[in-house]
Amino acid sequence: MAASRITAVRSRFRPALAIPYVLSARLTSLPPSSVFRHMTPSEWYWLSVHGERTFPSLHGYLPSLPPEEIQVRFTGTHSEDTLREAFAFYQIVSRETRGGHPRSAVDFGCGWGRITRFFIKDFGKDGLLGVDPIEGMIDLCRSSNPWATFEQIDLFPPLDLPSASVDVIFAFSVFSHLTEEVHLQWLAEFARVLRPGGSLIVTTRERDFILDCAAIREQENDLTSVSKFRRIGTVGARSAFLDTQGALERYDAGEYCCDPIGAGEDLPSATYGETAIPFAYVQRRWPPNFRVVEFLDAVPGVKQNIIVARRT
Repeated sequence: MAASRITAVRSRFRPALAIPYVLSARLTSLPPSSVFRHMTPSEWYWLSVHGERTFPSLHGYLPSLPPEEIQVRFTGTHSEDTLREAFAFYQIVSRETRGGHPRSAVDFGCGWGRITRFFIKDFGKDGLLGVDPIEGMIDLCRSSNPWATFEQIDLFPPLDLPSASVDVIFAFSVFSHLTEEVHLQWLAEFARVLRPGGSLIVTTRERDFILDCAAIREQENDLTSVSKFRRIGTVGARSAFLDTQGALERYDAGEYCCDPIGAGEDLPSATYGETAIPFAYVQRRWPPNFRVVEFLDAVPGVKQNIIVARRT
């Protein structure tokens, strides 16, 4: 009871508790990794999501959001909904890597930077790299987040990084889309750039997503009655896994399940689709370069399964 009262009090006075951090951010040239490093997770979430509305002086210091249509195109939602999911993943990555004291991280397939933005508390600019194959997203990240480094990459390896130079690689909703051959190529590249013991944490579609695709097609057969953002957010699901039963059988047999439907000229079907990777496949194909530590499903706040592995 006492702990819950303390939490309630801290929540009520969160803006006041943030004032010293905000003053430090605006009155010094220190980066977020110095100013906010000791914030609690709940304080950092509040400041990242709501802080600028309360403290307009933070505008230009904290990363900004792109237009809502871009948010929905890449994440299916926008505003606090999409940031809440991103923060849930950020907390899992932080928990899984805390003991290793990582100094360098790569956000693979960073998109418009919704995951990267939370890690500016933990890494300096030289230690936090976001990469993506879409030039427009890299331009957007560079203009909205000055506290990380962003680079455009090809759809295929390699990365422009030395071997054994990175402590952690994380990827939200990237291995949820890669075709099997591209997935294996990037897995080999991650094995090259990660230090021994380094962490690889990625998400992939749940088995239930295959059923969700069928349900969405049935519910949204008349797109004139579907909102614009909903149409954008479910365009992949409406097109994927048309053979629902066949896909479920492949998943249950431990096979790699990808429907290579592509997503415009930037993401052709040879590399991109809707993908659900079962645990049995990961156990079979990720060793010997990676030791699978956890396969997390039904994670609160995250709509995908999470694979946690270590470089052997």
